[in-house]
Order: sequence, then C-alpha cells, then structure tokens
Amino acid sequence: MKVLKKWGLPLLTGVVVLSSVLLPRQISAVRDMKLFGKAHTMELSEEDIEIHMPTLSEKLELLGRAIQDPELEVYSTSQQLDGTETVGQGDTPSEVFAKAMEYLSEWDLLPEGFSTEGLIFGGGSRAVYMELDSGLFLNTLYLQGHSKDMDGLWIVVDEETGLPIWIDCTFRSYGKALPAPVEAGKRFFDGIGVTAEYRDGVFVLEDSGGLIYSVHVDRTFGRLCISPVGFGNAVSGAEASN
Repeated sequence: MKVLKKWGLPLLTGVVVLSSVLLPRQISAVRDMKLFGKAHTMELSEEDIEIHMPTLSEKLELLGRAIQDPELEVYSTSQQLDGTETVGQGDTPSEVFAKAMEYLSEWDLLPEGFSTEGLIFGGGSRAVYMELDSGLFLNTLYLQGHSKDMDGLWIVVDEETGLPIWIDCTFRSYGKALPAPVEAGKRFFDGIGVTAEYRDGVFVLEDSGGLIYSVHVDRTFGRLCISPVGFGNAVSGAEASN
C-alpha cells in the first residue's frame, strides 16, 4: 500500500498525458497494465481475465469521494484543453459541450424559450480520478461557455458516455421558466439513467455508496445547479432550494 501511495500520483499523471494522444482502447490498455501488473508473454483468452467495467453509478461515487475528501485514496490530476483536441467519442471539447447541452434540452431541463443554437464554447479541462486499490477510473471534462444572450453555462461531462453529470447554469432571462427542484432532479437522473430517491430535500443515488446530490433552483437569478454534495449523514438535513 505504501508503494501505491508513493507512486500513485506520478503514474496517474502519466495516464493523463497518454489519454490526450491515444485512442480509448489504448487508454484501457494502460489502465489494465496498472491493474494486472507486468505483461506476460503467454496468450490468454477472453475467458482467462474478467475486467469489471464500472457503471455510471460507480463512477459518480468515485467523483463524490474525490471532491469531498482529498485524504481518501483517490488520486486526481487535470489537463487544460485548448478546444482542438479529440476527446470522448472523437469529438472536440466544443462539440461535447454542445451535445451535453442538447441532452439537457431533450430532458426538459432547460427553460422554455432558451435556444441551444449559437452556443459559444469558453474552454475547459480534463480531470482524471482513479482509485488504485480497486482500479476504478473516471475521465471527466469540465466545460464552460455561454449562450448568445450571455447566459453562463458550466457543465461536467463523463468523457466515456458524453453525459452531463454535474451542471451549474445561469439563465438570466429565463429564470421564471425553470422547473421546480424536485422535478428538475427527476428529469436529470432519468436522463443519465441513474436511480435516485428524493429524500429530505436531496436526491440519494442507488449503487453509489449513498452519494447525495443537491438540486438548487433560483428563479430570481435564473440559476440551475445539480451537483454532488457528499454522502449519507454528512449532509443530513440539507434541503433543495426553490
């Protein structure tokens, strides 16, 4: 364990560098080498090694743990994006940003009257989270931009699926048209395909270690924020805002 802690962050940094230039298949190979150690020359069939592919719920748990407590054995590093890189399914960051906003529109999370046409990408970064003991691995894209009316749009996307997993947007001219917090949360989690129960003012996710999301809607300033805030009793009593 001490060896993992000593060399974990340098290894992860190397993975990030590779992730910016290699195909997803090659990135997976680097991760597999981390999980299974030095490669052997003997040939193995698909049945010989079973690799667990994490669900989105598991990846959200990792994200929640990483942002909540830096003392946990979850390593992270980041890389600035200039907008010309190929990420995710072969798109540029600006294309991923536009597609994520389209998802929000399809899920009826954007206020009536707001248009996703003419969005302006403002930049972003890639953040990589990794738990060395389990090998759980998550690539996220932190992206920001604005509409033609200068509405501020900030969104975190799971790079593998392209799905938005954390949003904080301000629709200055459309605040009164935003959905209520409970309805916004239901639409969001239905959209990403994660089961979440509304309880005591927050959403508790299933199969995510008790991860809790807060949904904040401020119709006065037009803000919609759906974000991970902690686990279980750590945020007991928190309430979604109207």
